[in-house]
Amino acid sequence: MAIAVRAARQHGVIALWQLRDLGLSESAVRMRVRAGKLHRIHRGVYAVGHARVSMDGRRTAAVLALGRTAFASHRMATALHAVVNSSALEVTVPGRGQRRVPGVIVHRTRCLVPDEVVEIDGIPCTSLARTLIDYAELATDRQIERACEQAEILRVYDHKAIATAIARQPTRRGSKRLLAVVDASRAGATPTANDVEEAMLAICDRLRAPRPLVNAWIPFPDGGGASPDFLWREPKKIVEVDGYETHGTRTAFQSDRARDRRLKLMGYDTVHFTWHDVMLRPRRTGGELAAFLALR
Repeated sequence: MAIAVRAARQHGVIALWQLRDLGLSESAVRMRVRAGKLHRIHRGVYAVGHARVSMDGRRTAAVLALGRTAFASHRMATALHAVVNSSALEVTVPGRGQRRVPGVIVHRTRCLVPDEVVEIDGIPCTSLARTLIDYAELATDRQIERACEQAEILRVYDHKAIATAIARQPTRRGSKRLLAVVDASRAGATPTANDVEEAMLAICDRLRAPRPLVNAWIPFPDGGGASPDFLWREPKKIVEVDGYETHGTRTAFQSDRARDRRLKLMGYDTVHFTWHDVMLRPRRTGGELAAFLALR
């Protein structure tokens, strides 16, 4: 019963050292293996009852195979934090050592503080801030950026925690790369309305497109109306530039969609860009705007 309870908290797997803590001898473990009650996954790690384990069971087994102080890290940690979809098995162990586990990528660290290790679904794992630093050593700039964006979507992105983690290891390659990506994505993150207006008009000028009306009023037939960011009355095209601070709430989301539907019924087409699109990616935004306006 004790074995079953412990394994249930660990996605169906258990380590030899945990079985010893429960009072089993090595001969008692071998007897259970022969009886088909324990199924070997790694040396010293077993699935309880049957050999089929979930992805989280495989992740737990990888951590258990490397001892009491091991924890999920790098790509495996990004998957546990749900910011990157990865099936890689990567584990970090404090200190030095030579132990290897087939199918598991093992990392060593000499710099670790208690708040950089958390537990996700019963699996010891690096904190999100530490995970992003580790991941930045393996990923491309765009992959790092996407992981940060996903963290923002999940509302788990903590810039202060990331800055603190980077400050602990400022010379690490991952710290430098993550800092560069974060700084680039945050640059101009809160531009003024005038900044966005000037940037969008500059994009139009480069395209040799007609300049739009800014915040022009469109009355609704039954009263009220809308004041879109940028309007081309002919051919009835609208561009909205969304910032998280003003459009990131449920109420704003519902209101924006209701307004877009009413404008669509009046013959207006609307496309949404983010502040980052306009301020930091003007070339790509220009290409998409040209296609939206059907420019040659």
